[in-house]
Amino acid sequence: MKIRSVRPLVVLLVCVAAVLALSASAEPHKAAVDSVVGPQAVGPLSVDVGPQAPLSVDVGPQAVAPLSVGPQSVGPLSVGPQSVGPLSVGPQSVGPLSVDVGPQAVGPLSVDVGPQAVAPLSVGPQSVGPLSVGPQSVGPLSVDVGPQAVGPLSVGPQAVGPLSVGPQAVGPLSVGPQSVGPLSVGPQSVGPLSVGPQSVGPLSVGPQAVGPLSVGPQSVGPLSVGPQAVGPLSVGPQSVGPLSVGPQAVGPLSVGPQAVGPLSVGPQSVGPLSVGPQAVGPLSVGPQSVGPLSVGPQAVGPLSVGPQSVGPLSVGPQAVGPLSVGPQSVGPLSVGPQAVGPLSVGPQSVGPLSVGPQAVGPLSVGPQAVGPLSVGPQSVGPLSVGSQSVGPLSVGPQSVGPLSVGPQSVGPLSVGPQAVGPLSVGPQSVGPLSVGPQAVGPLSVGPQAVGPLSVGPQSVGPLSVGPQAVGPLSVGPQSVGPLSVGPQAVGPLSVGPQSVGPLSVGPLSVGPQSVGPLSVGSQSVGPLSVGPQSVGPLSVGPQAVGPLSVGPQSVGPLSVGPQAVGPLSVGPQSVGPLSVGPQSVGPLSVGSQSVGPLSVGPQSVGPLSVGPQSVGPLSVGPQSVGPLSVGPQSVGPLSVGPQSVDVSPVS
Repeated sequence: MKIRSVRPLVVLLVCVAAVLALSASAEPHKAAVDSVVGPQAVGPLSVDVGPQAPLSVDVGPQAVAPLSVGPQSVGPLSVGPQSVGPLSVGPQSVGPLSVDVGPQAVGPLSVDVGPQAVAPLSVGPQSVGPLSVGPQSVGPLSVDVGPQAVGPLSVGPQAVGPLSVGPQAVGPLSVGPQSVGPLSVGPQSVGPLSVGPQSVGPLSVGPQAVGPLSVGPQSVGPLSVGPQAVGPLSVGPQSVGPLSVGPQAVGPLSVGPQAVGPLSVGPQSVGPLSVGPQAVGPLSVGPQSVGPLSVGPQAVGPLSVGPQSVGPLSVGPQAVGPLSVGPQSVGPLSVGPQAVGPLSVGPQSVGPLSVGPQAVGPLSVGPQAVGPLSVGPQSVGPLSVGSQSVGPLSVGPQSVGPLSVGPQSVGPLSVGPQAVGPLSVGPQSVGPLSVGPQAVGPLSVGPQAVGPLSVGPQSVGPLSVGPQAVGPLSVGPQSVGPLSVGPQAVGPLSVGPQSVGPLSVGPLSVGPQSVGPLSVGSQSVGPLSVGPQSVGPLSVGPQAVGPLSVGPQSVGPLSVGPQAVGPLSVGPQSVGPLSVGPQSVGPLSVGSQSVGPLSVGPQSVGPLSVGPQSVGPLSVGPQSVGPLSVGPQSVGPLSVGPQSVDVSPVS
C-alpha cells in the first residue's frame, strides 16, 4: 500500500518538476505556477521556486522537506501543520505574500523571510525552530507567532508592521533597529526580548513573562510590561513614551539617561529600579514594592513611591520635581544635592531620610515616621516633620526656611549653624534640641516638651519654650532676641554672656530641686522676669543691664553679679537669700512677707526697699549710695557698711 501510494506522488513530482523546468527555461521571470504538495509527503522533498515567480505554494500537513521560494516572488505561501524542514523566502518578495506555518510544526523548522519582503507572516502554535525576518521589510507586515512556539525570533532592522508573539512562547525575540509598529508578547513567554534602537510603536509584554527585556536607545512609543513578569527590564537612553510595569513584577528595571515619558511600576514589584540621569517625566512606583529605587541626576518630573514600599530610595543630584513617598515605607531615602521640588514622606515610614546640600523645596515628613532625618547644608524651603516621629533630625548649616517638628516627636533635633527661618517644635516632643551658632529666626518649643534645648552663640530671633517643658535650656553667648519660658517648665535655664533681649520665665517654674538653676551670663542686656512661685536659685552674671523682676512666692537664692545695671524687684512672699554684687546700679525692691537674708554688695548705687513683714537679716555693703527703706513689721537685723551715703533706715 505504501509503494502504491508513493508512485503517484513521484509521478506528480516529476510532472511538477518538468513543468517548472520548462516554464523557467522558457520565461524564467514571468512564470505563473500553482504548486500543491499533498499531506504526509515524506522523504527528501525540495520545492524550489525561482525568482520573480507569481505563484501559490501550498505544502500539506505532515510534509517533511526543505522549501525555498526565490527572490521577488509574488503569491501566497502556506505550510501545513506538523511539517518538518526549513522554509526560506527570498528577498524583495512583493505582493500579497502570506507565509503561514501550521500548528505543531516540529523539528528544525526555519522560517527565513528575506529583506524588503512585503507580506503578513504567521507561525502556528507549538512551532519549533528559529524565525527570522529580513531588514527593510515594509508595508503591512504582520509577524504572528502562535502559542507555545519554541525557537528564536529575529526581525530585521527598519521592519514596519505589527509583531505579535503568542502566549507560552519560548526562545529569544530580537527586533532590529528603526522598526515601526506595535510589538506584543503573549503571557507566560520565556526568553529574552530585545528591541533595537530608534524603534517606534508600542511594546507590550504579557503577564508572567520570563526573561530579560531590553529596549534600545531613542525608542519611541509606550512600553507596557504585564503583571508577574520576571526578568530584568532595561530601556535605552533617549527613549520617549510612557513605560508601565505591571504589579508583582520581579527583576531589576533600568531606564537609560535622557528618557522622556512617564514611568509607572505596579504594586508589589520586586527588584531594583534605576532611572538614568536627565530623565524627564513622572515616575510612580506602586505600593508594597520591594527593592532599591535610584533616580539619576538632573532627572525632571514628579516621583511618587506607593505605601508600604521596602528598599532604599536614592534621588540623584540636581533632580527637579516633587518627590512623594507613601506611608509605611521602609528603607533609607536619600536625595542628592541641589535637588529642586517638594519632598514628602508618608506617615509611619521607617528608615533614615537624608537630603543633600543646596536642596530647594519644602520637605514634609508624615506622622509616626521612624528613622533619622538629615538635611544637608544650604538647603532652602520649609521642613516639616509630622507628629509622633521617632529618630534624630539634623538640619545642615546655612539652611533657609521654616522648620517645624510635630507634637510627640522623639529623638534629638539639631539645626546647623547660620540656619535662617523659624524653628518650631510641637508639644510633648522628647529629645534634645540643639540650634547651631549664628542661627536666625524665631525658635519655639511646644508645651510638655522633654529634653535639653541648646541654642548656639550669636543666634538671632526670639526663643519661646512652652509651658510644662522639661529639660535644661541653654542659650549661647551673644544671642539676640527675647527668650520666654512658659509656666510650669522644669529644668535649668542658662543664658550665655553678652546676650541681648528680654528674658521671661513663666510662673510655677521648678528649678534646681529637680534639674538645676537659672543663670544669665555676664554683659547680658534686656529685662529679665521670673514668674511667681518659681523654685531654684537665680543667678545673673556681672555687668548685666536691664531690669530684673522675680515673681511672688519664689523660692531659692537670687544672686546678681557685680556691676549689674537696672532695677531689681523681688515679689512678695519670696523665700531664700537675695544677694546683689558690688558696684550694682539701680533700685532694689523686695516685696512684702519675704523670708531670707538680703545682702547688697559694696559700692552699690540706688535705693533699696524691703516690703513689710519681711523676715531675715538685711546687710548693705560699704560705700553704698542711695536710700534704704525697710517696711513695717519686718524681723531681723539690719547692717549697713561703713562709708555708705544717704542711708535712711526705717524700722
